Order: sequence, then structure tokens, then C-alpha cells
Amino acid sequence: MKELDDAIRQGRITSRTAARCRRLAWTRADLDGHAHPDIADIC
Repeated sequence: MKELDDAIRQGRITSRTAARCRRLAWTRADLDGHAHPDIADIC
């Protein structure tokens, strides 16, 4: 999730947006059978 943290620090997204992205990434990773989300789950 380093990519999201970097985007927050650079001011490209808000913390709220990052939280939503994280929840979506975890859902996608679960549906795909991954142990944890990767960059493909975030995009």
C-alpha cells in the first residue's frame, strides 16, 4: 500500500480516498484469492 501512502504525502489524494482504495483493494484481493493486495488490486 506504499503507493497510496506516497499519493497522500504528495497531496494527490486525501486520507479518506486512500481508505476507500484500501478497502476496495482488500476486497479485490480476497475475491482473487490473494493473501494481501498488490498494485494490481489498487488500480
